[in-house]
Amino acid sequence: MGEPLYQQVLLAEWVVTTCLQVVVLVCLFRRRGPYRSYPVFSAYLGTVTLQQLLSAWWRRHYGFTSIAYFNLAWGTQTVVLCARWLAVAELMKRVLAGYAAVNKMAQTLLFTLSVIILTFSFALANNGGFYLLISADRAVELTLAVLIAGMFVLVRYYRLAMRNIDRQLGIGFCLYSCAWVAANTIYQMFRHTAGAARDWDFLQSIAFVATLVIWIGAVGKPVEVRAPARAPALTAERYGQLSQELNERLRALDARLKNLFRPGDSGS
Repeated sequence: MGEPLYQQVLLAEWVVTTCLQVVVLVCLFRRRGPYRSYPVFSAYLGTVTLQQLLSAWWRRHYGFTSIAYFNLAWGTQTVVLCARWLAVAELMKRVLAGYAAVNKMAQTLLFTLSVIILTFSFALANNGGFYLLISADRAVELTLAVLIAGMFVLVRYYRLAMRNIDRQLGIGFCLYSCAWVAANTIYQMFRHTAGAARDWDFLQSIAFVATLVIWIGAVGKPVEVRAPARAPALTAERYGQLSQELNERLRALDARLKNLFRPGDSGS
């Protein structure tokens, strides 16, 4: 791909992603929009939009391969990644709102795994500079993907009620984090190949477009009070009994975790 054509592709990517982000923001902040229920997610999306505007201006004045653009891109990416981390924590808090201790365990795992994987990525990285940043970024994205997948497993196993908007936001976050992990891994494997950086950037842009489309489907509809119930294959009596048993198991886990996190409790 020649340089002029690549610049046109970059411009098209920027226009598409910016327009989709504006659509998501409009859906969030419209009358009776869900932004009050998702303030961190709204702030995250605003941060991403601002990052893209700054990056486009910086790229136009300094060029895609300049040191100035590199510093701005990765400096703002750090802020965006922290905002996404907080948005994922907000989503998990909403999904597990009825189980304080389970939610606390999930938040603790999110923080602990991020620190552990980030530390290992720095320790095992055999190159410094940009490749170290790639390794660290991949580590955090992998943590986010694993935690979101774990949240879905927990919801599925205990048959927790989950709103459609929460489900779609989670799918979007997981898809985007997985795409970042794949793109960073492929780039590190083929970084000496011509056009590797462009392919890396293009893959991330495509993943972000897909994520934004999912989020538009989520925030563009009225927020549900409860996920629609499916017709049970079992009898109503047996279904109610199983639901009660699963709910009791989850509450028992929640109670054990409360004891575990209780300050000054030495255990027995």
